[in-house]
Amino acid sequence: FNYTDVHSTGDEVVVISDTECQIFKYNGFLKYHGTFEEGIGDFFPTTRKNHYILITGDNTQMIHLK
Repeated sequence: FNYTDVHSTGDEVVVISDTECQIFKYNGFLKYHGTFEEGIGDFFPTTRKNHYILITGDNTQMIHLK
């Protein structure tokens, strides 16, 4: 997994590559791992708990993890 960017919040770290995203809690727990065929321009947390913004080549989405 060769990452291209990292975002950190108060209790987790978001690591992204060109097509993959991983979200880790600071205790090392892998909260999420996803692959996006259309590629990832950016993926980062919002101020709302478990809500993230995904930016791809031609799309922006809000993602809610349960």
